[in-house]
Amino acid sequence: MAQTGNTGTLANAGGWVGAFIRIGELTDSMPALDDSDLSNTAVNTKTRGDLIELEPITCEVFYDPEDPPPLIISEQWIVTFPFPTGATIVGSGFLTETTTPELVNNQLMIANLALQFDGITGPIFITPTDTFASEFSTEFA
Repeated sequence: MAQTGNTGTLANAGGWVGAFIRIGELTDSMPALDDSDLSNTAVNTKTRGDLIELEPITCEVFYDPEDPPPLIISEQWIVTFPFPTGATIVGSGFLTETTTPELVNNQLMIANLALQFDGITGPIFITPTDTFASEFSTEFA
Protein backbone atom coordinates (compact mmCIF):
# COMPACT_ATOMS: atom_id res chain seq x y z
CA MET A 1 0.00 0.00 0.00
CA ALA A 2 1.37 3.43 -0.93
CA GLN A 3 2.08 5.76 1.96
CA THR A 4 3.15 9.36 2.48
CA GLY A 5 5.74 10.83 4.83
CA ASN A 6 3.15 12.96 6.63
CA THR A 7 3.91 13.41 10.37
CA GLY A 8 7.57 12.42 10.03
CA THR A 9 9.71 14.17 12.63
CA LEU A 10 13.33 14.94 13.37
CA ALA A 11 14.43 16.34 16.73
CA ASN A 12 17.67 16.99 18.54
CA ALA A 13 18.53 16.07 22.10
CA GLY A 14 18.02 19.71 23.10
CA GLY A 15 14.36 19.56 22.06
CA TRP A 16 14.44 21.49 18.77
CA VAL A 17 11.86 20.20 16.28
CA GLY A 18 11.57 22.11 13.02
CA ALA A 19 8.81 22.36 10.44
CA PHE A 20 10.26 19.83 8.00
CA ILE A 21 9.44 19.85 4.31
CA ARG A 22 11.46 16.74 3.51
CA ILE A 23 13.31 14.15 5.56
CA GLY A 24 15.55 12.12 3.26
CA GLU A 25 15.59 8.36 2.95
CA LEU A 26 17.53 6.02 5.21
CA THR A 27 20.11 4.10 3.21
CA ASP A 28 22.37 1.42 4.57
CA SER A 29 24.77 -0.53 2.42
CA MET A 30 27.31 -3.32 2.61
CA PRO A 31 30.53 -2.75 0.71
CA ALA A 32 31.37 -5.24 -2.03
CA LEU A 33 35.09 -6.03 -2.02
CA ASP A 34 36.92 -7.17 -5.11
CA ASP A 35 38.65 -10.46 -4.24
CA SER A 36 39.77 -11.27 -7.77
CA ASP A 37 43.24 -12.61 -8.36
CA LEU A 38 45.26 -13.44 -11.43
CA SER A 39 43.52 -16.82 -11.80
CA ASN A 40 40.19 -15.15 -12.65
CA THR A 41 39.66 -15.41 -16.40
CA ALA A 42 36.08 -14.30 -17.06
CA VAL A 43 34.79 -11.92 -14.37
CA ASN A 44 35.92 -10.23 -11.20
CA THR A 45 34.72 -11.94 -8.05
CA LYS A 46 33.35 -10.14 -5.01
CA THR A 47 32.97 -10.75 -1.29
CA ARG A 48 31.01 -8.74 1.24
CA GLY A 49 32.67 -6.36 3.65
CA ASP A 50 32.50 -6.58 7.43
CA LEU A 51 30.55 -3.47 8.42
CA ILE A 52 27.40 -1.76 7.18
CA GLU A 53 27.75 1.81 6.02
CA LEU A 54 24.97 4.16 7.19
CA GLU A 55 24.58 6.95 4.64
CA PRO A 56 23.67 10.48 5.79
CA ILE A 57 20.11 11.66 5.28
CA THR A 58 19.43 15.11 3.91
CA CYS A 59 16.53 17.23 5.12
CA GLU A 60 14.83 20.49 4.24
CA VAL A 61 13.20 22.59 6.96
CA PHE A 62 11.39 25.92 6.93
CA TYR A 63 13.79 28.43 8.45
CA ASP A 64 12.33 30.38 11.38
CA PRO A 65 14.70 33.23 12.32
CA GLU A 66 13.24 33.22 15.84
CA ASP A 67 13.84 29.47 16.24
CA PRO A 68 16.58 28.49 13.77
CA PRO A 69 17.97 24.96 13.56
CA PRO A 70 21.00 24.48 15.77
CA LEU A 71 24.08 25.13 13.66
CA ILE A 72 26.34 23.27 16.09
CA ILE A 73 27.15 20.28 13.92
CA SER A 74 28.09 17.94 16.77
CA GLU A 75 24.65 17.94 18.43
CA GLN A 76 22.90 14.60 18.99
CA TRP A 77 19.69 13.92 17.00
CA ILE A 78 16.81 11.43 16.99
CA VAL A 79 14.88 10.75 13.80
CA THR A 80 11.47 9.08 13.78
CA PHE A 81 9.62 7.95 10.67
CA PRO A 82 6.02 7.14 11.57
CA PHE A 83 4.09 4.76 9.38
CA PRO A 84 0.30 4.35 9.25
CA THR A 85 0.72 1.23 11.39
CA GLY A 86 2.41 3.26 14.11
CA ALA A 87 5.83 1.69 13.54
CA THR A 88 8.91 3.89 13.66
CA ILE A 89 12.57 3.86 12.74
CA VAL A 90 14.62 5.62 15.40
CA GLY A 91 18.32 6.39 15.51
CA SER A 92 20.77 8.91 16.91
CA GLY A 93 23.40 10.82 15.03
CA PHE A 94 24.95 14.20 14.40
CA LEU A 95 24.74 16.92 11.81
CA THR A 96 27.53 16.84 9.27
CA GLU A 97 26.29 19.82 7.28
CA THR A 98 23.91 22.75 7.71
CA THR A 99 23.03 25.56 5.34
CA THR A 100 21.26 28.82 6.01
CA PRO A 101 18.56 29.85 3.57
CA GLU A 102 18.90 32.11 0.57
CA LEU A 103 17.30 35.48 1.26
CA VAL A 104 15.01 36.13 -1.70
CA ASN A 105 11.79 38.11 -2.19
CA ASN A 106 8.58 36.10 -2.56
CA GLN A 107 10.20 32.85 -1.48
CA LEU A 108 10.01 30.99 1.82
CA MET A 109 13.29 30.58 3.66
CA ILE A 110 14.44 26.94 3.64
CA ALA A 111 17.47 25.51 5.44
CA ASN A 112 19.18 22.21 4.59
CA LEU A 113 20.58 19.71 7.08
CA ALA A 114 22.61 16.51 6.63
CA LEU A 115 22.25 13.99 9.45
CA GLN A 116 24.72 11.13 9.87
CA PHE A 117 23.55 8.20 11.99
CA ASP A 118 26.25 7.32 14.49
CA GLY A 119 25.60 3.54 14.57
CA ILE A 120 25.62 3.63 18.38
CA THR A 121 21.87 3.96 18.92
CA GLY A 122 20.10 2.35 15.99
CA PRO A 123 18.74 2.88 13.57
CA ILE A 124 16.17 0.56 15.14
CA PHE A 125 12.81 -0.52 13.70
CA ILE A 126 10.06 -0.59 16.35
CA THR A 127 6.49 -1.85 15.85
CA PRO A 128 3.48 -0.30 17.61
CA THR A 129 3.37 -3.03 20.27
CA ASP A 130 7.11 -2.67 20.92
CA THR A 131 7.37 -6.47 20.95
CA PHE A 132 9.82 -6.50 18.07
CA ALA A 133 12.84 -4.26 17.80
CA SER A 134 15.84 -5.10 15.70
CA GLU A 135 18.89 -3.31 14.46
CA PHE A 136 18.40 -2.26 10.86
CA SER A 137 21.70 -3.95 10.14
CA THR A 138 20.45 -7.45 10.99
CA GLU A 139 19.23 -7.84 7.41
CA PHE A 140 22.90 -8.43 6.48
CA ALA A 141 23.70 -10.82 9.34
